[in-house]
Amino acid sequence: MKPESGKQWDPIISAFCGALTGMTLAIVLEARDMCAGRFDDVDPFVPIATDLAMFAAGGAVLFAAAAELRNRSRKSSRANRRW
Repeated sequence: MKPESGKQWDPIISAFCGALTGMTLAIVLEARDMCAGRFDDVDPFVPIATDLAMFAAGGAVLFAAAAELRNRSRKSSRANRRW
């Protein structure tokens, strides 16, 4: 059996990584739209800024929730273990 590490994932660092991942995805999608010429508005700042904010917030929440769920499941699995 593999030795189990007692390290927990930090939800704050996970949220930061999720925000970076979300912003990267938003930038890639906006670059695709820009290359395809899909901007109908005169000023594309508002849609781009909104997408960046929403993707960053969504990624942060998703990654922080995953870290918290992982930490909880590891705590409960250690508590239920019988030796």
